[in-house]
Amino acid sequence: MLAHDLIYQIHGKWFKLSAERFDAFHYSGMGFFKIGIILFNIVPYFALRIAG
Repeated sequence: MLAHDLIYQIHGKWFKLSAERFDAFHYSGMGFFKIGIILFNIVPYFALRIAG
């Protein structure tokens, strides 16, 4: 939220994206990152709790 315009300008130079398309990629990327955190941290924790 704080640096949307700056990040959009930087990525706009590399890739020709509209603001709406940039937002879609950005937020889906954050979603995948959060899912990755859950999969690689919380799931192994529960597996160790069950096994131990």
